[in-house]
Amino acid sequence: MISGVLNCTYMKKNLAYIITSFLPAILLFAWNETPLMQGLYLQFPNIDVPMHIVGGACIVFLAARIFSLLEGAGFKKLHPLTRFALLVGSAACIGVAWEWYEFIHDFVYHTHFQLSQFDTMKDLFDDLFGASLLALFYTL
Repeated sequence: MISGVLNCTYMKKNLAYIITSFLPAILLFAWNETPLMQGLYLQFPNIDVPMHIVGGACIVFLAARIFSLLEGAGFKKLHPLTRFALLVGSAACIGVAWEWYEFIHDFVYHTHFQLSQFDTMKDLFDDLFGASLLALFYTL
């Protein structure tokens, strides 16, 4: 099984699939930088809501495509509940890592990415909401 994943021919054959799996997350990151550079997050604190909802969905998209790639390499197909939990869990882990990034950025550069504990919890909820919506699509 593992030899199928590590097989260079298999990876080359699926290179476009792998690259396009990262495209939504890259575009979202670029989309995030525009209001960040313009200072819009301080003027409109809720502008980050769609960013987090779409961000959660982007992580699920990437994880689902990785699962699909692994299944194509011969790995066993996951049970739908396991698949759902892993997809949403992936988004939760990335969401927590992003909040840590914001916390460290605020601490080091004296910025205001995290306005309050409520804002941080709302951001994580938005991540999970977007992730759950798309994960339902991939598991039903």
